[in-house]
Amino acid sequence: ILVGDQIVRANEAFCRLTGYTEDELQRVGSAFDLIAEGADGLRRQLARRQRGSVTKATHECALRRRGGELVPVQVTFRVGEEDDDPEFVAIVEDITERRLLEAARQAEIDALESQVGNLRRHVARKYDFDAIVGSAPVMQHVYMQMEAAIESGLTVLITGPTGSGKELIAQAIHH
Repeated sequence: ILVGDQIVRANEAFCRLTGYTEDELQRVGSAFDLIAEGADGLRRQLARRQRGSVTKATHECALRRRGGELVPVQVTFRVGEEDDDPEFVAIVEDITERRLLEAARQAEIDALESQVGNLRRHVARKYDFDAIVGSAPVMQHVYMQMEAAIESGLTVLITGPTGSGKELIAQAIHH
């Protein structure tokens, strides 16, 4: 519980998180002295919350534990019960696990996006018109018909004798 930026009460969970006793926390000059990264944003959020500009003030920052270790936390401020109550409750949540999960999820997304890009390039190379050999005038006519089929988006029936390359043409049109 804060009065201004001074810690007046701290529960066991917050004491464990910081590594300080409640008495030590009460002697800290300002609660913001425990914030290693993001203190300015947290101060702005608290000030906006004190003015009543926002109904819920939540901010992510890094808390410095007794030993100097940084712990990512999410701080939510709640006003006291009475309108003129100077106390604020600061709810501090350790978000280390959430950050690790988010990083793992982002790594999976990045890997999948890379894999999709690789597959797209592979498919584009495999089914490109370049896979079809032929420069005779008859083949130039086939290429023009293939382009027309691609642009039309219509269903196409490809006929020809066995071994003439119908499947290559179909795949090139499809991909």
